[in-house]
Amino acid sequence: MSIHNTLITSELMEQDVIKTIREGYFSCKDFFRNYTNEGYEIYTKKKKEFLRNLCTDYYNKYPSLLNDFSEEIYTTTIHRHQYIPIKFKDGGFEYPRSFITFMDRIKDTNQTPVKRPDLDELDIYMKTIPESYSLDDYFQGFFRRLKKVKIILRSREAEVLQLLSNIDFLKTKIDGSYRITIPTDKEILEALKFDRKNAKKVERAVNFLFGHKICYISGIIMNPAKLGYYFALIDNEKKLLDIDSANIFWKVPFQMGNSIIVCLRFEQVPERIGNIDYIPLTHWYWNVNMNSYGAKKEDPWEKMRIPNFSADDVELEKYRKWNLTEPLTKEFTSYEWKIIKKLSQMNQLSVDNIKELSPSGDSKSVIELLRFLVKSDVFQYYPNINFIGTDFLVGLRITSKEKIPFKNLIKGVLKLPIAQLFVNKELNELIGYVQLPKQKFGQLIEGFNDVKEKYPSLKINYSTDPNYLMNRSFKLK
Repeated sequence: MSIHNTLITSELMEQDVIKTIREGYFSCKDFFRNYTNEGYEIYTKKKKEFLRNLCTDYYNKYPSLLNDFSEEIYTTTIHRHQYIPIKFKDGGFEYPRSFITFMDRIKDTNQTPVKRPDLDELDIYMKTIPESYSLDDYFQGFFRRLKKVKIILRSREAEVLQLLSNIDFLKTKIDGSYRITIPTDKEILEALKFDRKNAKKVERAVNFLFGHKICYISGIIMNPAKLGYYFALIDNEKKLLDIDSANIFWKVPFQMGNSIIVCLRFEQVPERIGNIDYIPLTHWYWNVNMNSYGAKKEDPWEKMRIPNFSADDVELEKYRKWNLTEPLTKEFTSYEWKIIKKLSQMNQLSVDNIKELSPSGDSKSVIELLRFLVKSDVFQYYPNINFIGTDFLVGLRITSKEKIPFKNLIKGVLKLPIAQLFVNKELNELIGYVQLPKQKFGQLIEGFNDVKEKYPSLKINYSTDPNYLMNRSFKLK
């Protein structure tokens, strides 16, 4: 078969897969519309049978495409968990679990949202997928729309979310020790100052938040500058011809072109970017702030206010300010380096991961090393928040000739729900992004315009282009 014919066959196959997933999506909508939690004990068996049949049909139809795992893994996953894992360019898709989470009400009432999530935009997308789309195009479009789905939280869920998104709680335990395992229900109960009577309340809230992927807390954020790596900002992407894509940490699209953050071993800097105009980055600011979220509301962010970016008296309860110019003086052993590199590649940390990090079975030394790394601001747990209306991402590129307005602007931006900012404090240069409710975007721009009017030397470029690349952990080699 010619290459041309092979490509045509592949394209037709991908279009058929998209059609099958689309049909499965609407079959699931019909099924979960007819069967709800009013009889979940009766319908649970029926649900499992329906989903297994859906997965089995897909598995039998496309065996040549399902070669990422063994046959045993596929059949076991179908039987036990009722989904099929599908890999694509930018991640993974779980058919049909990636979408039934928002449809399925055949479960305990405490584990269903107080109101059915609005899937209208996803429905329209499924009905109007362009024929020219590849599977990668389709999955990218699917997840871009899925991020916009909103789930209204109960009061107990909102309370637990605010604690689990507290970056201090995710770094340090109540007893003052450094956290290298995710919080237990008991820790959450104690931190919220609840008595034992509320244990079930906490358990239900945690299961709801994790089950609906509203809050992931096993992911980490990592500062490789502490380990001898160098961060540089390059505004002219065309000059990056010799940079390996593995060294690109961020890529933020702006109207004037892409701004890039590269991450290199310090000793590689002269050779790799010595002939390029770049801005050294001195600090990494970041924060997650769910304090303005309101439970049981159609607009849970109605009380959120955009800060006055020119105010001198903005107070921040918590945020991180990581220095990117002060590597640790500790010399790690080759064994410790293996652990650190493996941790950076995992991008998350759990009890099972700790076992993986210790191939020799010496978990005690691994635990001691991990606690040292958290203490030294090399890494910590980071809350990944979804489906509560903070999906609107705004890229920022800011420069200033004056230090005070630049400093005040940083403090104001850090009060927004989610903020990641890389800065050169000496040159007053910033690249970063914020996430906030889309309905607050207009107020954000008004706030930027107000501070620019007051300080004309302040230049603020922003972008809402979704084609960005942003990492929180760099894969060390």
